[in-house]
Parts: sequence; structure tokens; C-alpha cells
Amino acid sequence: MDGQLSLTDYMQSIYYDRYGRPHKAPDWMNKPRCETCKHWDRLPTEDQPPDGWGVKGQCGVIHDPKQTGYQNTDGCSWCCLYEGRY
Repeated sequence: MDGQLSLTDYMQSIYYDRYGRPHKAPDWMNKPRCETCKHWDRLPTEDQPPDGWGVKGQCGVIHDPKQTGYQNTDGCSWCCLYEGRY
């Protein structure tokens, strides 16, 4: 419907802090970001940086052929291998 957010738009217009609490995403945040990608998972709270320093997670896509396993990234980062979660 006109004037209403779709579920996809709604989920991309929020972000989660280090404790997993949802907040409205600022305008500068790219919608296709790691946090909304199906390959990314947020790290546990004890592994997060202090408040105000963003949210860290692990990407399951191997970006560097020399690297194995998961790569730690910020929730607001993005790459060309992005695939939406919603």
C-alpha cells in the first residue's frame, strides 16, 4: 500500500545495538549492510565494543582466499556479495 513500509523496508530501517535492542537506523546507514545480510551474525554481547562504537559480527562469506572460517565485520559495513536476509 502507498505510504506504508514493507517488512523488508522496516527491517532495513532499524539496527540493533550491542545488547540486541532495536533502534531506528540513521539516514547515513546503507540499507544493504552486513547487519541485514543473510551471511552475517552478530557476535555475543561480551565480544562487542563499548556503547557507541558500533556492532561487530561475523560474515560467513570468504572475502580473502588466504583466510578460512568467518571474518569479523561491522554491522554497517557492506560488500558486493550482499544477500538480503529479509
